[in-house]
Amino acid sequence: MIKDQDVTAVDRLIDFYGEYLSVKFRELDFELGDLREFLVDNNISLSIDVFNVNRNGIFDIDNNQIVKITGLDNFNKDDLIKI
Repeated sequence: MIKDQDVTAVDRLIDFYGEYLSVKFRELDFELGDLREFLVDNNISLSIDVFNVNRNGIFDIDNNQIVKITGLDNFNKDDLIKI
């Protein structure tokens, strides 16, 4: 039986910002939804039990940034237009 990859840290960011926020992972640019698919397709886990998630991204136990949010300024501007 194949176990699904635990990408709950990315899921938490999707809960915060939605799946279209721009992020950087391993020097590659993604939207959060695409990053989630990339991780699952490539058998990479980012579990909320192992990684810390905050409004700035995903960090390992040594506080190294694993996923960097790069599109927050655009996200905030787009969000304000909706008001």
